[in-house]
Amino acid sequence: MFDNIIYDTLLVLSIVPILIFKNGVRIVAVSLLSIYVNRSFLHGWLHTSGGIVFYFLGLVILIPIVIALRKSESANLACDFQLPVLAPGSVRGKADRA
Repeated sequence: MFDNIIYDTLLVLSIVPILIFKNGVRIVAVSLLSIYVNRSFLHGWLHTSGGIVFYFLGLVILIPIVIALRKSESANLACDFQLPVLAPGSVRGKADRA
């Protein structure tokens, strides 16, 4: 039960640094383009509506983290799950009950 809370918390905590990094890349990209290419990048499409481009950058960074957490969670569940071992004669069928 608490394993899911731990994995969910790790996922949420990993999102914050990704958001900071993604926005930093966006600011640097728009700034460098406006300095070295054309000053209109400060008010152009990339600045106002280009968030989807940088959203995909954050998504590309987040996907391996989600995959690693899912593998870790499934490996943890596989280790915790064990079938009970029944002693011979301990299972009674319908014919034995009558």
